[in-house]
Amino acid sequence: MPGSRISIVTPACNAERFLDRTIAGVLGQTVGDWEYVIVDDGSTDGTAAVVRRHTGDPRVRLVQQANAGAIAARDAGHRATDPASPYVLFLDADDALEPEMLATMAAYLDDRPEVGMAFCDASWIDGDDRPITYGSPGTRYVPTRLGVRLLPEDHPDTPFIALFFWGRVGPSVALLRRSMLEAAGGWDQGQGYYAEDLDLWLRMALRSSVHFVPRRLVRRRIHGENYGLRADARAQERRLYRRWLDADWLAPDERRMVRDAWRLRQRRFLPYLWRRWGTDYLRRGELTQAAVCYLRSARRLATYAAATARGRLPAGPVW
Repeated sequence: MPGSRISIVTPACNAERFLDRTIAGVLGQTVGDWEYVIVDDGSTDGTAAVVRRHTGDPRVRLVQQANAGAIAARDAGHRATDPASPYVLFLDADDALEPEMLATMAAYLDDRPEVGMAFCDASWIDGDDRPITYGSPGTRYVPTRLGVRLLPEDHPDTPFIALFFWGRVGPSVALLRRSMLEAAGGWDQGQGYYAEDLDLWLRMALRSSVHFVPRRLVRRRIHGENYGLRADARAQERRLYRRWLDADWLAPDERRMVRDAWRLRQRRFLPYLWRRWGTDYLRRGELTQAAVCYLRSARRLATYAAATARGRLPAGPVW
């Protein structure tokens, strides 16, 4: 819609169960200068009918296409938005915005023109909107002289290496500056669905600042139909890191930075992560799981040491 300040795009394939609640979260925002494009990606359920119930509001539009996947659906939605709107949000069809999300995140970017992407924190809910505990142990680790540390909440800048280490930032929590999104090349079909968001965040982080806003402004939903829970996450992340390590489109200094980040990830971050998981299991009295995690931490160090001794870039697992 011309004159919109924020363009929201939702790819939706057989999303009838949750989509009404997702749309309601957008309609309930404390600001109204947005447009909302929902792409029905070849659904066989009532997804389109759910959207049509809301198109009496001219800001809500339905785009339909044959099934082509979430990345293609996001691209189709992006093409249908107002190219003059400064901000873009790719909202998953099962998540929900808190009422002040758009106002808070857009104001943050308004005040910081050097920031190309701002992401907030999230709360987690199940299929019946009940709060649950879920998620990874932070997404903003950086190296120290001898190890790694988690950036504090009052330090918003999230450098490339923090995303490269463990960039668990879903599309629904990230408001993107359109100019930086397009400069980064948008979504890449070559990655495939899963870790395609991290691929985009990394490309954006090469071109602009990425900031964290420490407020829970999105409800992210975990349920049995989540594609991310069914995807081969390790295989897709192996693909992501291999593509970045082999990227011939990077400048020489960027390529060195990526390879240095990979070495630090394998030598410091992954051993730390498995030790932390092991300690969590130990505190709960789950001794077998704790031992497995500690063993994996030691193996990460051994793999790195063996590769270094042979003068090779450590291959190693991605987790």
